[in-house]
Amino acid sequence: MKIFLTGSSGCLASVLLPALVADTSVTSVTGIDIVEPGFADPKFTHVTMDMRNPEVHDLMRGHDAVIHLAFAVKRGRMSLPKMTEINVGGSQNVIDAAIANGIGTFLNLSSVSVYGTGENMTEEAKPNPPSWFAYADHKVEVERYLAAKIPSAVQIRAHLIVGAHAQKFLREIFLLPVWLDFGQSQPKQQVVHEADVVDAILAALKKGAQGIYNVAADDVIALGGDYIRRGQEEGRKIRRMPFSIVRLSAVLAQTVMKNDLPTLISMLNTTATVSCDKARRELGWQPRRSAWQARTDALRSLDAI
Repeated sequence: MKIFLTGSSGCLASVLLPALVADTSVTSVTGIDIVEPGFADPKFTHVTMDMRNPEVHDLMRGHDAVIHLAFAVKRGRMSLPKMTEINVGGSQNVIDAAIANGIGTFLNLSSVSVYGTGENMTEEAKPNPPSWFAYADHKVEVERYLAAKIPSAVQIRAHLIVGAHAQKFLREIFLLPVWLDFGQSQPKQQVVHEADVVDAILAALKKGAQGIYNVAADDVIALGGDYIRRGQEEGRKIRRMPFSIVRLSAVLAQTVMKNDLPTLISMLNTTATVSCDKARRELGWQPRRSAWQARTDALRSLDAI
């Protein structure tokens, strides 16, 4: 199988690529990204290319499957139209290229954030992305476009991906000197270990799966609460802070610094848990690492434990 991979220099790709090239059924992987990868292998060819580039169509010719990981998560100083152009326009270009090249095997990495708020949500739940999270809104748009254009596609709705290769700003959250006290309404959340997401991707490809699959660890945690507070057991001094104070500080910080902090704080206060029964049943997948193992791996990568 010849695989075309977008976002091949990204965090998840750094875990996925070694697994792909180790698979005897995979003969080659062509990856595109706007930055150079930190991975090399005889089976892997990197091309520095933006997924919005029309040349994606020609480059994809001759491949058997597409794995689409590329996406802008943080907005930062980027305008919303620019972020939309990258995420939605770029994804549509990749999908159109797959159609033009007759590729029916297409796996899209989506996100549990498309559901918005809820508990034990299944794949049948109607997407309701939060108004404060453009990333989730873009994921919904891409999902709908892909489902309409390539009905046989697989869409992996992953929860927050944590591990040694997760984005550094996310890993460093676990080193914060404060844990958030949400009062009587503590949010319920999940994460998923990066290696378990890779397992789900490989299982979906091997099974010839179609449709949407949730993937998350079984543990229900509070990212800003017990997930950070655990650091007390590891010898760090971590103080309690009421969530209301943190939220106000985040809004003020955005006014001055134009960063993504309010979005992050809103995410920490959102209850979102999903059922992964469908992935267990149809893919034979199950999370082999807990939320706590994902956290441990993230901290070890920072030499924090």
